[in-house]
Amino acid sequence: MPDDKTQIGFSEEARDRADYVKEVLGIPQMQDLYRLGISIALVKSLAPTAEQASRTTAYAIQGVDPEGVFRAAIEQLRPDHGGRPVALAERLAEAGIADLAAHLQAGKPLRAYLQDVAPLPDAVADAASLAAP
Repeated sequence: MPDDKTQIGFSEEARDRADYVKEVLGIPQMQDLYRLGISIALVKSLAPTAEQASRTTAYAIQGVDPEGVFRAAIEQLRPDHGGRPVALAERLAEAGIADLAAHLQAGKPLRAYLQDVAPLPDAVADAASLAAP
């Protein structure tokens, strides 16, 4: 099995997108956005960003995924991890953040994005529409 990464980061382009999303959404910690990016990519089955992109190290994987939840999810859900789930997590974080950034840059609301990612069951959606002003 190939050696996996212990440090993860961003390409320059991905960092710019992450800074934009962090500012627009008011996310206090970039590590939280990193986790959100991985989650989005997993839920939406997004293709990871290019493996050969140059990245600047930002975090130890233990700080982003201390219990190994993302590692385990990637091992189970993504057959393309190639024995390196952390390396894939880095590329999935970038893909998820890019997807969210594109939505926000198009002027669309976060609520619409989240409803596309995880639609509410019909009963909950009906109740929410009744409560809306």
